[in-house]
Amino acid sequence: MRTKLCIAFIFIFTTVVYGQNISNMTVDSDTSFWLNRQDFLLKRLKKIKPFETKQNYHFRLFYHGQLISNSIDLWQDEDSTLSIEAVFYTNEIVPSGELPTNRLYSEKVSFESSKAIEALKIIRKNKIESIPTDKQIKGWSKGFDGVEFIIETLRDKNYSFKQYWTPSAQDSIFEAHVLKNFTNELWTLLNINRLENEFKARIPFECYNSGGPTTACRILTRKEKRHYKQERKNYR
Repeated sequence: MRTKLCIAFIFIFTTVVYGQNISNMTVDSDTSFWLNRQDFLLKRLKKIKPFETKQNYHFRLFYHGQLISNSIDLWQDEDSTLSIEAVFYTNEIVPSGELPTNRLYSEKVSFESSKAIEALKIIRKNKIESIPTDKQIKGWSKGFDGVEFIIETLRDKNYSFKQYWTPSAQDSIFEAHVLKNFTNELWTLLNINRLENEFKARIPFECYNSGGPTTACRILTRKEKRHYKQERKNYR
């Protein structure tokens, strides 16, 4: 039985890794269920820049929030050009009694190359790639809600996958403070909070969340509620 389970795991693991055009996973990577969830999301979020072995370097910070999530991708192509993009997304949540639409809304924002250069400096200054995944950090707690950060790195065809549950909840852990400082610096550089608010204003759903237990709903008139309901019905 143990042998069969190992074979099954290797098959799933290889499928996910090659699904992103990657060949080798580093030994310090986290192979928890988040890796499979990430692969599922990437198949839905076509806007996110995929990992490719021809890239000299690719860094991705994925923020799984309660209402809106985002990814920030920084990569260097064979010609050494640095690029950076952010993708925001959320899911439609339908009122009780309705069949789900399974709709996802997303937007991509591209930044100038100077932002990519500064972002790389922030990554290196904070030594983010050297921080182990949270289950390898003594005292790092877990919970059922909160937020999740995923850090993926591709360098020299070696792929690293690490996840961190709510760094802001890990008050006494050094690595958590480094991650909080890093994300704050990166958010400030790219104006992520402003971009998220602008994205929120354009979400075409009555209610939405990005996978957490909390759902946001617009305050609507009866006429507007009828409009959204008819629009969902037409979509199905």
